[in-house]
Amino acid sequence: MDAPVLEMRGITKSFGRTKALTDFSVSLECGTIHAVVGENGAGKSTLIKIMTGIHQPSTGSMFVDGKETVFHSTRDAQLRGIAAIYQEPMVFPDLDVAENIFMSHSNRPSRISWSRLYSDAEAVIDRLGVKLDVRRQASGLTRLSKSPGPSRWMYGS
Repeated sequence: MDAPVLEMRGITKSFGRTKALTDFSVSLECGTIHAVVGENGAGKSTLIKIMTGIHQPSTGSMFVDGKETVFHSTRDAQLRGIAAIYQEPMVFPDLDVAENIFMSHSNRPSRISWSRLYSDAEAVIDRLGVKLDVRRQASGLTRLSKSPGPSRWMYGS
């Protein structure tokens, strides 16, 4: 059996005297889906921030593919294949869809290959089953649904 993609053992995070997360453990296997659910203040956001390198745990250990790992930044986490997609993503209206998709990728080269950027963005959009022109400016997008759950986007008329 393969090692878990991500495993956290005994994770605690304190901010001064406030414990935001206490003795949390989880093992995430490839091909599984997990939900993080809890009341306000339960530590959900802190957990995600530790997983993605924004915060480091006060105590505990994290393993990626069976190897103990410490993320000192979101770049460290992204290089190991871990990133977060937040519930209300920020869209940069003056950039095109492809630029918005890869905005947070800190391992971007100093010189952009626009053909590769667009083909990589099209691959992402295709996997999501969305019909968007990745070269169109994001300011032309309109959110179809304000209800909770996955957003549906289209270009305004």
